[in-house]
Amino acid sequence: MQQWWQYYAVVAGASATLMGLLFVSVSLNAARLAADEPGGPRRLAEQAFRSYVTIILVSLLALFPSLSLTDFGRASLAITASAAILSIYHLHAFIGGGASERKNLLPPMSRRLISAVIGLGLLIYAEFQMGILGLDARDTLAAGTLVLLSSAALTSWDLLLKLGTK
Repeated sequence: MQQWWQYYAVVAGASATLMGLLFVSVSLNAARLAADEPGGPRRLAEQAFRSYVTIILVSLLALFPSLSLTDFGRASLAITASAAILSIYHLHAFIGGGASERKNLLPPMSRRLISAVIGLGLLIYAEFQMGILGLDARDTLAAGTLVLLSSAALTSWDLLLKLGTK
């Protein structure tokens, strides 16, 4: 992974910066986020936070100097699989809630969750290739981090728009 250290240093830094900005917006709007409405700002903040944390942890693992590709793949697979399980759980809970007001929220909410699941899927695929099969899938891993980072940034933007409308 050492050939990619600059890439993962930049990705980790960008994710940490965006997560810091997310914390600021959440802190300034804590009362609005306390209300747990379907598709509300709290759900957006949780989704973006989960994506940023996943990207930061995978990137930090990639920066370990003595970690083999196989060990990296296994360790990052555990992190990413956990994040994917949480994302799928939240998507299922959102869709399965049955509330009539959720029907109007489903298209925008599902688009955000689906893009995150695609990013997580690319990461899991690459990590499985590296950690279990012993193959080199660093290019797919990099693509997965970009998709997940883009998804998190767009979700954060949606959160800011939602917080600014009321």
